[in-house]
Amino acid sequence: MIKKLHIFFTVFLLSIASVISAQEIFEEEKGLFATSEIEISKPIENKNSLLIKSNPEITGKINIVASLTDKVTVKFIEKVKTESRSRAYDYIDLVTVNLKKSYEGILLVLRAPNPAPWNLETESVIINLTITVPDSCAVDIEAFYFDVDASGPFSKMIIPKSLGRLNVYDVNGMVDLSTSNRKLTLEKIVGEISASTRNSKLEAIDIVCEKNQATFKNDGGEITIENFTGQLNIKNSYARTDIENFNGKNGKSFIRSFSGPVLIDINEMTGGQLIILNRYDDIELMVPSHIEADFSLAVEENGKIESSNLIISPNLIETNRLNFVTGQGNVKITGSIRGDGNILLIGKNEDY
Repeated sequence: MIKKLHIFFTVFLLSIASVISAQEIFEEEKGLFATSEIEISKPIENKNSLLIKSNPEITGKINIVASLTDKVTVKFIEKVKTESRSRAYDYIDLVTVNLKKSYEGILLVLRAPNPAPWNLETESVIINLTITVPDSCAVDIEAFYFDVDASGPFSKMIIPKSLGRLNVYDVNGMVDLSTSNRKLTLEKIVGEISASTRNSKLEAIDIVCEKNQATFKNDGGEITIENFTGQLNIKNSYARTDIENFNGKNGKSFIRSFSGPVLIDINEMTGGQLIILNRYDDIELMVPSHIEADFSLAVEENGKIESSNLIISPNLIETNRLNFVTGQGNVKITGSIRGDGNILLIGKNEDY
């Protein structure tokens, strides 16, 4: 009898432990269930890096902040969009968030069954994460449907394939970002840069890329760059390309556009070459009035070239071509348009 009672109480206690450990959820709004916030952490002992990997069945937001710490801390809330509370419990039980050490540093894995048991058209599992990492951490993210907000300093930020909004601030090192149909923003970046999106705005502010060309690509979305120093490689189509406060040094910078206006404001250009190629739209180029450059400008039959506020020494003047030098001609600036389009070149005064 005593033995039977012992077994009974053991089973009873285990069942209680099971209920206590189950994740409680509450209905945040009709059809949206959420857990309370959970926190996990791991010390970084070897390589200062974080890799985040998620199944494509999970969506959400990742907010990463660098700070004076020696560990990776993850706070997260899981949410489920479904009409049934019981299904919400079932789906949350199937999703895991695992933070562990790896040979490369720290690995954060978000797992869900594949294929997902939930209806991807009417239901979803969402995980919103706030992650704290040490300063100058190298971060790689493989999370297809997550929006990312990252505030460094980081030594690297790699998001090679995404359908989320990307906002990255303060990286001294490699940056490689690719998304589609969502806005991409870069700010305060020094290093090797590749950034691309489609059908949405690409914005870059306070960028330094002197050793290699910074590559920016967009198709059907505006490219806006403000305060850039170094070498550029831009490819855009069906939208405006606007570059303000460009500082060119050595090397070549390329800007290629199709069916979208190109506007460039050069603050300083002490060396190198700038090549602007456009099709079926205008080029507007503003340069310091004291710039020393060799200009080569060309349009097609229906286009025109206008130059103002510059003291020039012409080499070639034709109806659709204009070659001239200002000062010693230390840098080379080439602009050409295929199809309809005009080139407007304006020399700005010191107090412009």
